[in-house]
Amino acid sequence: MKYTLREYQIEGIETIRKNKNFGLFWQQRLGKTIVSILAVKDYKKVIFAVPNNVVTYWAKEISENIEGIHLEVLPVSKKKREKLYKKYETAEQMWIVGSYDTISVDVLKDNTIFKGTDYLVLDESHFLRNRKSKRSKGVLKLRDNCQYCLALSGTPAVNSAIDLLRIFRLIFNDKKYANKYYFKKKYFNVIKKDKRVTYQLKPEMVDEWETMLKKLCDIKKIHDHLKWLPRSIIKNVYLEMNKDQNTHYKKMLLESKRVIKDHEKVENKAITQIVRLRQLCLDPKILDINATSTKLQWLFEYIPNTLEENPNERIVVFTNFTSLFKKWDLKLPNGITYDFLTGEQSLKDREKIIEQFQLGNIHVLFANIQVSSLGITLDRATISIFLEKSWDPVNNEQAAFRMLDTKEKELNEPKLLINLVCNNTIDEKIIDVLEKKHEKTNLIYELKDYILKSD
Repeated sequence: MKYTLREYQIEGIETIRKNKNFGLFWQQRLGKTIVSILAVKDYKKVIFAVPNNVVTYWAKEISENIEGIHLEVLPVSKKKREKLYKKYETAEQMWIVGSYDTISVDVLKDNTIFKGTDYLVLDESHFLRNRKSKRSKGVLKLRDNCQYCLALSGTPAVNSAIDLLRIFRLIFNDKKYANKYYFKKKYFNVIKKDKRVTYQLKPEMVDEWETMLKKLCDIKKIHDHLKWLPRSIIKNVYLEMNKDQNTHYKKMLLESKRVIKDHEKVENKAITQIVRLRQLCLDPKILDINATSTKLQWLFEYIPNTLEENPNERIVVFTNFTSLFKKWDLKLPNGITYDFLTGEQSLKDREKIIEQFQLGNIHVLFANIQVSSLGITLDRATISIFLEKSWDPVNNEQAAFRMLDTKEKELNEPKLLINLVCNNTIDEKIIDVLEKKHEKTNLIYELKDYILKSD
């Protein structure tokens, strides 16, 4: 095994083995992957259902840490998957790693697939909070075919503690956790404001709720167990858009208001307008608008100045819109090396780029937020810059955690996290709402409201 386990990780393995059906809700970088693999290593038939972009990562971790396992990765080809399912049916021992989407599609068509499975491991189980999605419906059917279930997540409750119930429904395969009415009435105060509904634990029920959670899951925060880690320094940099960019923004804001009013009940129309406004704040050229970007002007002054002052700094620049990279004519000073991390690259190519960055051979890494939020390490970075935030707070948090160096050191310098925000724009609204830790659906509602109230 390539890891030396820490005491809390050994305890985690023992706890999972004792409870079997369990939720491991540890923040990123605490070692959920290796702990879950070692916890289920004595079981013959195990299914690992994971997000698509970490399938290969999971297969690699299993093969490097467990010997003598017949391990398969679900193929892309439907015919090959069907052959694999037949082999699995009669195999004495087999572990399979597959993406949520592929597994869900197949199980919804044939719910006998994976019958007789000993253990189901669900990575990033917060992806399954929406019980109406095909992904959640498929995994719920899959759960019927598995004796035990282990759910992993660093962020199980984005909006409120009630999010945990949807994950418990899968872990324990018990319909009582689907009875939200019972839990709402007993444990939560329902707060309605501006058509938005939130749930807050009743003060008198906090102790009982926490006692229940201790029996069902283990929740760990990174700074409680890796105490030497410094906390990130977060800095919001507010920028005034230049005249041309601001003119185009105001024009688009009025157009967005009209479109949303004309299509009040068509949610996709609102989302499209929100995305366009965000892109214009980032760089008008994404929308083929001939205007310069205030954010990029700031960025390409900041990078060389920072590296001139301290050549040992390493910078990760995060964005949701990797189409931006194709529009760039990068003119960084000679000697400053850079590369890109996107979803279009193969896993091998991404691993090579990450390796070079970790060795210090790349000064600046321009990275897609979602790609960077799962299964990678970027702890060589000393500075991260978010050109704009994802409207899913989980992605932002996970991307930021990839910078943390979990190795114990005498001196562990704090990391600098910079958010670029255009003043008096949708950027400002997004930062404001994300700080309230609202989930994506509430964020979209508030952004839509911001557009409709604009002058």
